[in-house]
Amino acid sequence: MENPRYVHECSTCIFLGLYEEYDLYYCPQSGNPTVIARYSSDGPDYLSSMISCMKPLAEARRLAKERNLRLYEIR
Repeated sequence: MENPRYVHECSTCIFLGLYEEYDLYYCPQSGNPTVIARYSSDGPDYLSSMISCMKPLAEARRLAKERNLRLYEIR
């Protein structure tokens, strides 16, 4: 089992795995769940979106769907 490399302080986020230099998470906290790709332990060092063609976020979305986590549907 992989472990996150970076500190991520949101206790509701679900760690999904690693992709290149990113730790990937699913965040159910708001009404519109999102995926996160963290690239350091510094607070603002992450990417976040549900609609993105950026590879780390697309991989996080794929992993979340694989776990049947609720996602914003892209139309």
